[in-house]
Amino acid sequence: MTRKRGFTLIELLVVVLVLGVLMGLLIPAVQSSRSAATRLQCLNNMKQIGIALHSYASLHRLFPGVNTYTYGIVPGSNTASAHAYSPLARMLPELEQASLYHAVNFDFIPWDGPGLVANQTVMLVGIETFLCPADVAPSVPGYGRSNYRFGLGATPWEAPGDDRPGSFDGPFSAHRYYAPADFLDGLSQTVGASERLQGDWYRSENYLGNYVLDDVRLSVPDPGGADWALGICRASPPDAPRESRAGESWFLSGLHFTNYNHCNTPNAGLMDCVLDDHNETVYARWNHEGVMTARSRHPGGVNALFMDGSVKFVRDAVNLAAWRALSTRSGGEVVDSSSY
Repeated sequence: MTRKRGFTLIELLVVVLVLGVLMGLLIPAVQSSRSAATRLQCLNNMKQIGIALHSYASLHRLFPGVNTYTYGIVPGSNTASAHAYSPLARMLPELEQASLYHAVNFDFIPWDGPGLVANQTVMLVGIETFLCPADVAPSVPGYGRSNYRFGLGATPWEAPGDDRPGSFDGPFSAHRYYAPADFLDGLSQTVGASERLQGDWYRSENYLGNYVLDDVRLSVPDPGGADWALGICRASPPDAPRESRAGESWFLSGLHFTNYNHCNTPNAGLMDCVLDDHNETVYARWNHEGVMTARSRHPGGVNALFMDGSVKFVRDAVNLAAWRALSTRSGGEVVDSSSY
């Protein structure tokens, strides 16, 4: 007679150990592969936006505006306007959303009462191209969200003026449209758009997709530039209120919605802040000044869309001066690609 021999305890332990080692090697590889795939999808979305920018410029001879009169465009005009349709809204035909574009009523100020009613159906549409799959989608339903933002330059000012440092130096600025010829630094030397995390909609104290509402500027002399605004953010009191609805709508311009600036380096640990103390209506969430930083879930940096249509990965460790230099149209700086 023969007896069937089973596994010994040592053999079982060896098998478990080998499986554990294999899992330890496999899980990071799968996570890395997944991270690379989402970053690539995010990059492709930005490339589509870059192509749309140039298609729009070819048709209109100007890049889209962020807060300008919808009709009667006067290049270089500094006439104030409340028509804060985002570049994404203006470029819908170039983004294969022509039918949605024709549903927009551009006669209205988009975020006041009649404008919200007239364009509510359009604003509720979510567009996959405007979302980075690396970010976590909020569980709260609402307007179509966005992760992609258009740069105002190294300035805290969404509402520009000749007395507000750097407020007309970026690739996009309220009250003006810019043509490719206005980029004297070169389109390939100017970052026009980047990413930002959406808010978590729960006002979490330390979540960097949210931002602080800080009215301390009311007692601080202004106007100031990027360092002035950073100083205010650093001094924000711990109990200052948080806004958690960032990236709430791709349809609107503004620091809350689809604009950002280069006051701070990508993914900086300092929580962003806006220097307005009210935000209960969509109208009030069109913040006029603050620090709104490029942020992503990609390890080590953010994707950046240059105005020539190229997309490059910029490291978190980029020098602040270089990052700011990349955000101006005509600052005369030359930034070597090795610096970012």
